[in-house]
Amino acid sequence: MINLRSRTRISWAARIGVAAVLTAGLGASLGVSSASAASGAAAGKGGHCHGSPSVSRQFFGKAFDLYANKDLPVFRYTLSNCRGMQVNIITYGGTIQSINVPDRRGHEADVVLGFKTLAEYVAKDSRR
Repeated sequence: MINLRSRTRISWAARIGVAAVLTAGLGASLGVSSASAASGAAAGKGGHCHGSPSVSRQFFGKAFDLYANKDLPVFRYTLSNCRGMQVNIITYGGTIQSINVPDRRGHEADVVLGFKTLAEYVAKDSRR
């Protein structure tokens, strides 16, 4: 059982593991095995995906870490599959920034109320 109130730091390996589980879960929730999902391309008429999901990382900013007592880099991980689903997770507390999902007609919608910048997350941090 995970204690959500714990302030224990999660290792990078655990964060990558969570990202992998989320990616596999995204494919499974859409009826696609992780071995048959593709990286960002749209699915064909048959609804079949080919390839594997993609994970990319980009620098998102720096934030002060109370435990390290210094500014640390924050990265945004983007998980995508061939059906047009995309999840952005930032390493500032493992926060899900956005989940973009297509409807039956292919129109995408973000279903998470996330912020666009790191400064907004830092300003609204409940631990301060």
